[in-house]
This record gives sequence, C-alpha cells and structure tokens, in this order.
Amino acid sequence: MIRIPIDFHDGDGPTKKLFVVLGHESNSCICVKATSKIGVFRASDQLLAGVVLFKAGEDCFPLETAIDPNNIFAMDYQKLRGYFSRRDFELMGVLGGEFKRRMAEAITNSVTIPRLRKPRILGVLGGL
Repeated sequence: MIRIPIDFHDGDGPTKKLFVVLGHESNSCICVKATSKIGVFRASDQLLAGVVLFKAGEDCFPLETAIDPNNIFAMDYQKLRGYFSRRDFELMGVLGGEFKRRMAEAITNSVTIPRLRKPRILGVLGGL
C-alpha cells in the first residue's frame, strides 16, 4: 500500500489517496486505487463479488474500503520517484496473507472486467 497525492482535476487539487500495488511491469508499478465509497458495491451482489472488501480497522484501512480490480492502472517509476523526492510518498504497509487469494477471486468474479482482460490482471497478481 502506498499513499500519494493525485489530482483528479475536480478543482480540489492534489489529494492524498491510497493505492494497492498489485505488481510490476516494464518501468511501471501496477496499482489499484482503494475507495471508501462502497455504496455502489453494497447495492449489488454482482458488483460486491468483484471487489475485495476490507472492514473498518482491517489492515491499514480506517474506514470500510473496497479494492476494485477494474480500477487498475500503471504508474511510471519515474513519477513515483518524483513523489518520493518531494516527500509526497508514503509506504503504508503490506496487505495480509489472504489478500492475493481474495483479489484473484474478485478478478474472476468481476462482471465489470472484460473476460479477455482477466488473465492479464491475474498474471500481474501472480508476480507478487
């Protein structure tokens, strides 16, 4: 888990957000943004089956939090080094031993990840 400031271009400027590092590919860190906005997942059993849900206080999450593998992206190492050199990079810890299994299950169950994309995401996860 890392925390870095991200600008979502919503007028609020950069805001520190939590990201789960799933793996590494080329010159990038493959990340998924954590979110405490879980209402959309709670409203649908199908969507809920496609995320890893953490209870408030579990691991390093102060609030109930979802990790949605459909929200995966690559973050260039050079950009991460920039955050680190500006002291805007926080290493928050490592998720528990069951995380990898729970994430693989979420990827497999996801109704929002295209079927042909799932093996690639699982491959990144397999490198942990």
